Amino acid sequence: MKQDSKNRGFSVIELVLVIGIIVVIGAFTLPNLLGRKSVNDLTNVVNQMSITLREAQSRAISQSGGVEWGVRFDNGNPPYFAMFSTPIYDSTTRAIYNRLPQGIGYVTSTLDVNASISVIFNQITGRPSQPIFLILYITRGGFPSSTIGTVAVATSGAVTAKPPLPPGQESYED
Repeated sequence: MKQDSKNRGFSVIELVLVIGIIVVIGAFTLPNLLGRKSVNDLTNVVNQMSITLREAQSRAISQSGGVEWGVRFDNGNPPYFAMFSTPIYDSTTRAIYNRLPQGIGYVTSTLDVNASISVIFNQITGRPSQPIFLILYITRGGFPSSTIGTVAVATSGAVTAKPPLPPGQESYED
């Protein structure tokens, strides 16, 4: 019986080379994947805020519970937004409560640190007590990034939300 004298396996050099290639690919893809999660979180928050504002407005117009409805935006620790009934916000009148995800924050020029703002919708007309314009951003290492989303309520009651633009898109009109 004849034996094959060649070893059938990988050399150390081949293994190190393959592991090196995997590390290099991982170093380029992992930050992109983590960054994409942050953009998705920001998009979801902006969309959820606009849904919450429209829900409060709808409840006010339909006179649900015979009270006015509003949304409170709070830049405390933790930052959050919540839908509530009656003109005064507290935990007993809160109907919906959402914390901002880790890494998402309010731009302080639109809502100071530890400050809050409430918009209350008028029964029947659905007009807000005041117009609001909020900018949200992704934080990276404790510093704001240039990726933003906005939520606004006009004096007419129109609610608009602009989540961050997808990669490669330069404006919302594209």
